[in-house]
Order: sequence, then C-alpha cells, then structure tokens
Amino acid sequence: MLRNGAKNLGSNPRYDEIKSDLNDVVYESKDIDDFEESWELFVVKFGLRDNSWIKEVYAKRESWVPLYSKNIFCAGMSSTQRSEQTNRFFKIYFNPQTTLFTFLANYENALRVKVEEEEKLNFACTNKPCRYDKNVIVEEVFQRAYSNVMFAKVKKEVYGLIHTNAVIKMNIGTFSLLVVTEEVKHPFWKPRDKKYDVSIDTASGAFTCTCQRFEFKGILCRHIIRALLLKKVQLIPDKYILSWFRKDLVRGYEHIQVGYHTSAKSERLKRSLAVTLRNGYLYRLALHSDEAFALYNR
Repeated sequence: MLRNGAKNLGSNPRYDEIKSDLNDVVYESKDIDDFEESWELFVVKFGLRDNSWIKEVYAKRESWVPLYSKNIFCAGMSSTQRSEQTNRFFKIYFNPQTTLFTFLANYENALRVKVEEEEKLNFACTNKPCRYDKNVIVEEVFQRAYSNVMFAKVKKEVYGLIHTNAVIKMNIGTFSLLVVTEEVKHPFWKPRDKKYDVSIDTASGAFTCTCQRFEFKGILCRHIIRALLLKKVQLIPDKYILSWFRKDLVRGYEHIQVGYHTSAKSERLKRSLAVTLRNGYLYRLALHSDEAFALYNR
C-alpha cells in the first residue's frame, strides 16, 4: 500500500516529506486512537483531505495498517514474503520451458541445497552459539533454546532497554501493573516518549504489553523485559518459548525419504518409520473404548 504512494503522490513537490511522515504515522503510532489522530494531522499538514488515493487507503486501513492486526500471530511476517521467497528460490532451477524430466532432477537438486543450508545453520547453532549476558534472564533462557537467528531478535529487544524505563503503578499480591516509557523517533508533532502498560503475574506466569509484539512476532518485547528485570523475575514460562523457533526441534519433514539422505539421515528415517507405525497402532487402539482412550491420553 505504501509503495503505491509513490505512484499516486510522487508528483507532489513535498513528496519526500509526505513519504517520511506517512511511514511514521503507519508504523510509529502507539494504538488505533493514536493512529487516527496522527492521520488527521498528516492529512491537514499536507492538504490531502480531498486526495482520492488517501481517501481509498484510509477506508481500507483495517486491512493493511499493522495496528489493526498486531494481535494475530504471524511470526513477524507482514506480507506474502513466505510464498514470495519460495517462488524466488525455485525460479533459480525452473522456468516455463522446463521439461518434466529436467524438473524432477532439478527439484532434487533444489531440495538438496535447502537441506545443506539447514544443516549448516543447525551446526552453527550447536557449535557457534551467540554470546549472552548471564545477568539478563531473558538472554540466558532464549540463548539456550532458540536458534541463532531468532536469538539475535531477542538480543535486539534487550539492546532496546537503553531507551526504556519502567515504573510500578500497582502491586496486588503476585500481580503488578507497570508503565514502561520508551524514547523513540517521532514525527515533529508528537512527543518523543511512548508509554506502554505492562502487566506481570508471577503466580500464573502471564506477561502482557499493550504493544502486543509477542502476540504478533512471538518475541518478548523490550517493555516486558524491562518489567521482568525491575520485578527480578527469574523464570520464563514455557508458553513464551515457542517451539518452532527452537534449535533442538526435529522438523516433521526431516523423516521424508529422498535421494540425498546421509547415513545419519537414514537412521533417523528408520526411527521415524518405527514411531509412525506404533503411533498408527495406538491411534486405532484408543478408539475402541473409553478406557483405552484414557490410557492413551495418560
């Protein structure tokens, strides 16, 4: 949507200013009310109230402005990048003129490249782990659990602590409500400080922040991390350590038999087939009676 702005607003002599401020309005607004206020100020500043494209994108704002979907988990992806990256990768090996025979051979080669890349990353996670600060519980926990790529994102949030400050607003038993202030770059009409409400319940292990970065990206935000440090929390619940980011996770597709399996892969394949066979038997057995189903669950 924003790339289309160059087509529709590029002829405006103040386009460079418009582009910069529009990005700030879309990506730097704290919440929906903040976005609505910033959008109105943006439109007035540049005299765009009657612009047809501005009217159109504003009417569709719930479909493209990140604030309206930040409570939906997307692993941080805000576009069709997953399918686009896959398409780009396979286009290296195929084109519309590729014959079926060539397709089969090139497909195997393409998958072999992917497997080799993943094996290198797995090796790096095990033998070249990222450094971490033992005094920061979040770093110690996620360095042990996450792949290097995902831990780097956690480190980025920890680095952001230098711009944040937290104040305890309320304490009721194990529940605490904090206000976390973050100094950020803002449009000229806004203050440089953003405030977020963070709640910490040590009994239930529930952490929430109004920025909802965990809900969208699956990474604990710097606001929650600041609150955890202030409250001296020494335990990160398992629900905040997402399985698909872990470096010790065995992916489901790794048991598929293909021509490029190494001897180690072949042994894993044998184990996978044995597990699959037993799981199929237990699945059918559990359907026979309530007692069998209860035993299966246990």
